[in-house]
Amino acid sequence: MKRHRLILLSLLAVGLGTVGCDGDKEPTAPADVIELSEQDQEALVSSLRNSAGQGGFAAFELVIPQLESAGTITIDGVEYAAVGMQLDLEITDGDQTLAIEWTGLLAWTGLDGAAGTVDEIIHIIASGLLDAGDVAELGGFDPQAPFDGIAVVFQPPSQAIYISSEGTFAVTGVAFGAEEPCPNIESADTECAIAIGTMAGSFDFTANALSTEGSLMRSADFDVPAVRIRAVARVVPGMSAEH
Repeated sequence: MKRHRLILLSLLAVGLGTVGCDGDKEPTAPADVIELSEQDQEALVSSLRNSAGQGGFAAFELVIPQLESAGTITIDGVEYAAVGMQLDLEITDGDQTLAIEWTGLLAWTGLDGAAGTVDEIIHIIASGLLDAGDVAELGGFDPQAPFDGIAVVFQPPSQAIYISSEGTFAVTGVAFGAEEPCPNIESADTECAIAIGTMAGSFDFTANALSTEGSLMRSADFDVPAVRIRAVARVVPGMSAEH
């Protein structure tokens, strides 16, 4: 079923990856926001692709181009930008159907859009469409287990990757505006809708280095812009993840 997930993300990337949201689609955002230029978005997407092998977090590639701004959070005195997401996806291939319900947060610091670099990216993914009061454990990620999650810290300058061993991801508030059809997706085999909103909560986790010794901790409260994408797709015979 990993192939099915890749196919659906590829379909959505074609329709979403190069189109930002219209200014009048974004509801009232938290006070502390930073604007995302096209260069910023491209630098983030490139870094996400470099780290996508550590758990399928290429899904965040769908989110970045849809937001013109990000919120800010503070971790150990350092300011990070951050955005939230929810994915509600269903893909059917013959007699098999895969449902994906994810809630996540992406945070980054040291972004230089012009140079195409970023110092650190934090990915948090939890299974389920978390609502206010829901808490996901970040000790490991089973996409089919409710409120099961994982955090990955990627530091591109050193290529260091840290995977959460314990922790929590809590949502205290989530709200989205009206859904609109996903731009550039005109297919009888795919139905897609997108909504812009906000997500608030907190995270606190410990992560261990993937290929070296060492660990780190990350924790923060957040109240940031967010994107929700809902999609249903049917795999056309002969389609592959590369198409």
